[in-house]
Amino acid sequence: MKRNIAIATVVAAALVGGGTATAFAAGGGWDDSARPAAKSSPASGVADRADEAEEAEEARETAEAVDAAKVDFGRAVDAAVKAVPGTVVGAELENEEGEVTWGVETLDAEGVSHEVTVDARSGKVSGTDREREKHAQQVLEALQGARLDAKAAVKAATQSVRGTVTGVDFDVDEQEGTSAWEVALLGKDGKVHEMEVDPATGSVSEEAPE
Repeated sequence: MKRNIAIATVVAAALVGGGTATAFAAGGGWDDSARPAAKSSPASGVADRADEAEEAEEARETAEAVDAAKVDFGRAVDAAVKAVPGTVVGAELENEEGEVTWGVETLDAEGVSHEVTVDARSGKVSGTDREREKHAQQVLEALQGARLDAKAAVKAATQSVRGTVTGVDFDVDEQEGTSAWEVALLGKDGKVHEMEVDPATGSVSEEAPE
């Protein structure tokens, strides 16, 4: 599990490339009102249906993993930290050919990332792996200023949208100097929701589908 370090300039470029053009108000510039209305093409309809099918498949696979798991996020984190002390910066419920596990990532004070595998049926730790975290300093600094840890972020997210948590990630934007907890959950509506929780204030927002 790798840290998700966002680069703001890339995001900005994407917005510029895909955003709505701004009309000039004076001087004979473009006037949006004079432009013909955009028409949806058959290709866009096909793309929309493909996106819907992909979302439905993701929800189905997630539901299968949730149904098979007997250990929730909280218990998995407790088992991981007991085995390998550190700060939890990520977790993900995975289902590989019927083997359902939690992959929990902890970060120690020396900047070493530990990937702890927890059996999602028994709650037992089945393996650990470690590697030097490339952006450890930035992550540790951001965590020091965070009021909410992973468990508190999950609590805030599930109070906003009721469901079962399937993934958590601490995201740091080096360019903007901001951070956020990203929480994925399978809602009571059967859909996968991507939530963003402010680690300082606890405010929650839901990310729009891609």
